[in-house]
Amino acid sequence: MKKSNHNYISISKNIIFLFTLLTFSLSYNCLYSQNKSEALEQKYKALQQYLKNNELEKLFHFANELKSDAKAQSSPKYLAHSNYYLGIYYQNINKLDSSNIFLSESIGFYKELKDSLNIGKTYFFLGINNTYLGETETSLENYSSSDYWLRKTQDSAWISVVNNYMSITYFEIGNYPQSLKYLQVSLDHLQGSDNFMSIGGNYNTMGNIYRKMKEPYKEEQAYLNAIRFLEQIPENHQLGMTYNNLAEVYLNDKKTDLGFEYLEKAKACYQSIEYELGMCSYYSVLSLFYLMHDKPDYNKVIEYSSKSIKIAEKHNDYRQFSDASYFLGQAFYYQKNYSSAQKVLEKGYLKAKNHSFTNELKNITQVLSQVYEAQNNLSKSLFYIKEYNELKDSLFNQEKIIEFTSLDLNYKFKQEQLEDSLNNAIEKTKIQFKHDAEIKTHSMIRNYSLGISILLISFAIFLLYSIRKKKLLNNRLHRQNQTIKKQKTELELTSLQIKQALEDLQELDDFKQTFINMLVHDLKNPLNALTNIEGFESEELRLEIVKRTSQDMLNLVLNLLDINKAKHQKINLHKEDISLVKLINQAIDDTHFLWEQKQIRIKLDYNKEYRISADYSMLLRILINLLTNAIKASCSEDYIKISISESELNQLQLSIKDNGPGINIDDKEIIFEKYKQINQKKSDKTHSTGLGLAFCKVAVQAHGWNIGLHSVEGLGAQFWIRIPNYKTKMINKHPQINQQQKEYDNSSLFISKEDLEKVIPYLYQLEKLQVYAVSDVKNIINTINALGIDELQDWTQQVLSSVSNYDENKYMFLIHSILK
Repeated sequence: MKKSNHNYISISKNIIFLFTLLTFSLSYNCLYSQNKSEALEQKYKALQQYLKNNELEKLFHFANELKSDAKAQSSPKYLAHSNYYLGIYYQNINKLDSSNIFLSESIGFYKELKDSLNIGKTYFFLGINNTYLGETETSLENYSSSDYWLRKTQDSAWISVVNNYMSITYFEIGNYPQSLKYLQVSLDHLQGSDNFMSIGGNYNTMGNIYRKMKEPYKEEQAYLNAIRFLEQIPENHQLGMTYNNLAEVYLNDKKTDLGFEYLEKAKACYQSIEYELGMCSYYSVLSLFYLMHDKPDYNKVIEYSSKSIKIAEKHNDYRQFSDASYFLGQAFYYQKNYSSAQKVLEKGYLKAKNHSFTNELKNITQVLSQVYEAQNNLSKSLFYIKEYNELKDSLFNQEKIIEFTSLDLNYKFKQEQLEDSLNNAIEKTKIQFKHDAEIKTHSMIRNYSLGISILLISFAIFLLYSIRKKKLLNNRLHRQNQTIKKQKTELELTSLQIKQALEDLQELDDFKQTFINMLVHDLKNPLNALTNIEGFESEELRLEIVKRTSQDMLNLVLNLLDINKAKHQKINLHKEDISLVKLINQAIDDTHFLWEQKQIRIKLDYNKEYRISADYSMLLRILINLLTNAIKASCSEDYIKISISESELNQLQLSIKDNGPGINIDDKEIIFEKYKQINQKKSDKTHSTGLGLAFCKVAVQAHGWNIGLHSVEGLGAQFWIRIPNYKTKMINKHPQINQQQKEYDNSSLFISKEDLEKVIPYLYQLEKLQVYAVSDVKNIINTINALGIDELQDWTQQVLSSVSNYDENKYMFLIHSILK
């Protein structure tokens, strides 16, 4: 018994000794681990201080040390911190690709630690890197992820900063609605704080967005809100810039007094903090005001633009330098100081060109082309006109690309949100299952000792609960699937909208090309006539050709201007009391060059003197357009009838009828639309811009009258104008018929068989040429004259005359008269 007790006591002592040894070992390991953790924490705090003091070399050295120690101790926390600070170091020395690698690694460790704040901050700095790398889509994804993780921490300051950067990124790509949306989120998270600088800066940015969206009232309110916060911070340049922006709003709105009041406030603010670049903006606003004023003051423009240029050049602000050069160059140009304008604009052109300032470059090239044109340096002028048009088209295309890129980004962003939502739902479900499983496992262990009966009861309860949970989960997944289907439908609709927008852009581009082709065709014949005018010996004929071709080109330009003016604003009429018959005779005289060449008779039929109230010059252009169309549609030696009569509805009807090919039913529907033209029977080529009849309709409707058409295909066309208000006077008047020249008669022409064999090869060459190939026709006629056939002298003169008048019918008649 005693021996047994002794053994028991010995075993107890051994157990106590082992327990003491184990306790000591655990305590030692804990103290050792604690000391190592404290060393890591000290290095982490040192990194924070080095970054604060901008000691980048020490930051890099200690971050690498911390990373090495953390890796040795398998510490994800300090591995995350070390990679984060290495990413910040490479960002500061502008090695952004290296920075992205370390920041991405730190995110992986922070996610392992579920450190939402640091995950959000790291995604934010990734977004900044990708913005500077030009990866806009990626940067927006980074900012979105940052916002998602930061919202878990409810850190309003960081959420505001991230959304502000998202707003700026969308602003840079031209997606102003999205930019405004995220800027408002940023402002919402700043409400209630005393960070007046950030709040005021956000409102100032909001004003800039509304300026781009062309909403001046909202722009004004945004700047006023910005001023309300920024005025609480003494001496800050942001306040001066906001005063400057608000002054521009008021000056553009013709509120001159208010505009100058805020300009003076901006000036005082800039001078109080000695902010020279602010004064540069101040002088630019003044320059623009005096340049665009109803009564421009070019001396003041020169004064303020010169000051702005001096400051911008000093601070290497080349954008403001380019703008100021544009203002100064314009002022010199309007003062006809072309050499000074050229010097200033060339300098601004180089700065804008070197720094790819497209919009500023467009403005400068436009004025430079005008300066060189005024100096008769047409080659230089043409060079800058060409560059201006290219820049203009480039900016237009950029706007469309920005619009479509914005739609595409929205589509991809929504798609990513859907994927994130689905992944989050799945993740939450997995966590819930894991949590439930853990609870059930612990419950079974605790209850095992209570017996088989309690275990069975617990199992039954677990089974019922799982079934119910699964049912709830299935319902939740079903609702989420419905939401996903709905969002998928929205994405498909967005995709269709993008496709439609692309088709619209293609249609617009096709229309632009078609219109240019038509315009070039309309200008080709007059310009060709002017180019080959030296081929005609008669000075009177030369002057007539110059006058007619110039009038044709002027009429084309005036038609285009009036149609566009009617689209955007009401046409201004200068009405006066007019004799309609006198006006018609004037139109006949103005078109005599055309109807004389085709030997057309024009009959004017009326029995009263009619007087109307109308715009004389505009109505004359209407009649010339209609009469020119009738002449073109008529054959040689045909006649055109102009009649004035009174209708049963107490309206005066003026009609012009030709005996041409007429107009089919389909073409009647489009003939008065601008840029529309009917198909000719002889060819399928487009013959004009279709502006003439479109102008006639616009001008007639501006008078409050009606215009229309009666036509049967093959029986000619009759265009009519109905005028409701008019005055009459009875006269004894007979219809007038214009006198025509006698058409060329070859009945007395006799050519010997030998001479005919000499000339026939040249006649076949002439037959293959079109009437506007003046130079080629002239060369062949000179060759025929060199054959010395006296009988053909009068005939060759008639051929040259038909070519100068573009009379194709007469041209072909003369050639075939000999060939037959």
